[in-house]
Amino acid sequence: MASEDDNRQTDLPSVYSRLLDLVSEDVVCLISEKKKLTRQMVGKLVAFDRHLNVVLTDAYDEVINKVTDSKQKRKIDVVMIRGVNIISISAFKVGRKNVLTSVRTEGTGRATAAGRGSRS
Repeated sequence: MASEDDNRQTDLPSVYSRLLDLVSEDVVCLISEKKKLTRQMVGKLVAFDRHLNVVLTDAYDEVINKVTDSKQKRKIDVVMIRGVNIISISAFKVGRKNVLTSVRTEGTGRATAAGRGSRS
């Protein structure tokens, strides 16, 4: 018998399926990064679309001044961020270390350099 995960196949590109895993999780959306300022939104990911527009709830806008190391926070109930403005999206957990889900186990074989200048 096939499990439920096998039956749940999507024709979405891998970017969408990875983002689908983050729905209802706390995420950090980096919006702009300039020489002096960094702006990011932190909140719970509720929805997204094919343009990677995202909707966050229980969010706050955080502006970090790199020169003075000062932070300004502003609480926002619901916010929609256009996908054009998003630089990166990453999962965010308070009090829990980020655990990579694609950790590779030790394999067989030998690692060698490949390309120009490698010697056997």
